[in-house]
Amino acid sequence: MAGEWGEHVSLSVYVKTAGLGPDEERVLESRGRFEMIAIPKFGRSEHAYVWHIARKAPSFASVEIFTKTNDMDSKEHPIDERQVRYMVDVALDGTPYEMVSYPWGLDRRYLQVRCDKAWSNHSLYHEFCEGGRDCVKRKGISCQGSIFTQRYKNGSVGLSMVRNAVTAEKGPADLAWALRQLPQPLPLIHETYGEGMFSVRRNVLGQFSASWYREWKNIMYGDTAPWGYHHDSAMLVLPLLFGRASTTSKQFPAWFVSPSTMDLFDTVDGMRKANPRYTIRRDR
Repeated sequence: MAGEWGEHVSLSVYVKTAGLGPDEERVLESRGRFEMIAIPKFGRSEHAYVWHIARKAPSFASVEIFTKTNDMDSKEHPIDERQVRYMVDVALDGTPYEMVSYPWGLDRRYLQVRCDKAWSNHSLYHEFCEGGRDCVKRKGISCQGSIFTQRYKNGSVGLSMVRNAVTAEKGPADLAWALRQLPQPLPLIHETYGEGMFSVRRNVLGQFSASWYREWKNIMYGDTAPWGYHHDSAMLVLPLLFGRASTTSKQFPAWFVSPSTMDLFDTVDGMRKANPRYTIRRDR
């Protein structure tokens, strides 16, 4: 807020406020490179993110960074100012990552598995979609399990597998609608961090029109489905939606992972740069 991070860094804060209609916002404060906006008290962080995108389009910053503020004081897996500063530094140093999905307090990487019959001839389809991997139902909505390997982060961190969460045909209306804009079929496996902290470049956000973002926001705020399922799913849909610069590029591979995920977070040193409080868990 004080501008100490540089003249190229601006800050927008969205405050969920009771009493506002689905299309209503109020400017609470605006000065220099800082603004505070009251928006409807509805949904969770993904709702604020999409509100911001629809509000700013098409005049995006060169890089838009989306962060949340809950668990700032958590002793188990806190997020602090240094993590956000790292996101800003990565954006400012000119690295070519079109989209970065950041880990939160925990180094928990997700494998989202979409069992589309289009991938039925792929060996991994039989492994993940036909009972080969242990899977436990959760709330009757998704099927997920934990995958551990001695070769991933020294065996100290598990991979979270989520099966059949949201597709272009089913799931929350706004998320399924957004996924229909992407080349089909969607990846059999999408590897990402789904913790809700993202960095997206202007050229990626610009692949959709301002009217498209407004329609997406209207669908999102018009859906009264339970927000818990929506939130978890949105945190995995957003990295896929913005994972590539163009929706007209070639089809997705069976296993899709952004270069930034591997370059920035595949080593312990990389994780410590992203989260200064990161520690290797040895209790597994």
